[in-house]
Amino acid sequence: MKSRSVTALGILAVVGITLALAGCAPAASSAAGSPATQSSASAATSGGSVDTSKEIDACSLLSASDASALVGETLSTGVSSTIAPGQDQCAYASNGADIGLTVIVYHGDAAPSYALIVSATGATTPVSGVGEKAADNGSIELDVAISDQRVVAVQYEKAAGRLAVAKVVVAALK
Repeated sequence: MKSRSVTALGILAVVGITLALAGCAPAASSAAGSPATQSSASAATSGGSVDTSKEIDACSLLSASDASALVGETLSTGVSSTIAPGQDQCAYASNGADIGLTVIVYHGDAAPSYALIVSATGATTPVSGVGEKAADNGSIELDVAISDQRVVAVQYEKAAGRLAVAKVVVAALK
């Protein structure tokens, strides 16, 4: 298993890549304030028709009570933010976990490719049963490609929680 510092460096690399590709200012940090909630993992490939001018309220995809039930601990009401055009997240704070839960939805041409994000975060373990393809980095992040232009990243410390949340979020986006 990778250490949290290696994972944090991978996540920060994704933030830099995402911002460079999107050509925008640095991400605003969420209320949770952890490096993992500032951006990361997963993305849609470019070349399509998803309208990035219409941002997604990522918190509308999963209520705090549903998220809490899925991960098995009490989470706060999510805080929505837009990382960059076509990159929206919801951060749920936790009293028990180191980082809480973060859901990031990448959509449209502004998002980096799924392959780039998976490479940057070290998500090498294939995961079946969710999306068109998915991979987990073994420590904090599950990346799920829903289509060529929509990808979800779920950040949480327990793999079972990541997968359970990803399934619900992916279903909500279809």
